[in-house]
Amino acid sequence: MQLHLVHAREGLTLQEAIKRPDGLAVVGVFLLIGHDGGPLSSISSALESVIYPGNQTTVQGFRARPLLPARTDAFYRYDGSLTTPNCDEAVIWTVMAEPISITRAQMKILRQIYSADNTRHLLNFRPVQPLNGRRILYRPASFDKALLCGSGGTQGFSIMTGLLLGPLYYML
Repeated sequence: MQLHLVHAREGLTLQEAIKRPDGLAVVGVFLLIGHDGGPLSSISSALESVIYPGNQTTVQGFRARPLLPARTDAFYRYDGSLTTPNCDEAVIWTVMAEPISITRAQMKILRQIYSADNTRHLLNFRPVQPLNGRRILYRPASFDKALLCGSGGTQGFSIMTGLLLGPLYYML
């Protein structure tokens, strides 16, 4: 299962954003069953309140950062589409390489949530699609500075790191 944090370009509504190839930025985080459900603990009770369509709740003091893995320096990035119909080609995807841990109880709650069409989110996924010429970029957790910069110092490394990390921090 994967958690999606969806962000619309500043100043645009969702309907306006889906009309642009760079209108949305989605950060995907894989969920792994474990003993520690810390990342979702801040919203677990809220999830139980929104199992059915139309239900709403407020999470006081909500922060998205705890929903990300401890290390955000390794990720995949590609231009893609929404995973639900109309599958608009409007998303810059960033998928974290490291998962976060959730408990079986939290997974059970997630599997109970219904979509707007009163079907369970349980099978809410899109089949794997062809790349259609897309490039998937991988940003590893660490670089070999010598390979990037040669023996002349770290200036090239700083520039490279800034270029790669800038978009991630901008989206968060």
